[in-house]
Amino acid sequence: MAIKIITDSTSDFSLEDAQKLDIEIVPLKVNFGSDEYIDKFTISNEQFYKRLGSSDVLPTTTLVNPEQFIESFNKYPHDEIVGIFLSPKLSGTFQSAAMAKEAVDRENIYLVDSTSTTIGLSLLVKEAIRLKGNGLSAQAIFESGLNHLQKR
Repeated sequence: MAIKIITDSTSDFSLEDAQKLDIEIVPLKVNFGSDEYIDKFTISNEQFYKRLGSSDVLPTTTLVNPEQFIESFNKYPHDEIVGIFLSPKLSGTFQSAAMAKEAVDRENIYLVDSTSTTIGLSLLVKEAIRLKGNGLSAQAIFESGLNHLQKR
């Protein structure tokens, strides 16, 4: 059985990096005032930071909804999934992933609260990729310490 690693766009991987690393990015939405973007898909990291430097308003984000996660999980019906997401202290995205896992009723989806965002989140994703490359199962990756603060 194959393993798919899924993360959210706050991990700051570009779409090109995600493709090279064989991970899926589920995007949050980014709003600069009334302008809405799909993180990494309709606004790149470079565009985001350029806009951040020139904007009079700070951006806000919209969490990934459970339906987006259900769609993502259903793309891999025969694979184990390790999902590593933005801290629930910062967003409801992790809770949406948990709701989606319950909705699809699969035991082979392992959700990791990164307790972080950006670089901390991306480091956990890279560690999961390394462990996957070493032949570990999704459950073994989950139990390896990626879930050291919260088990889901």
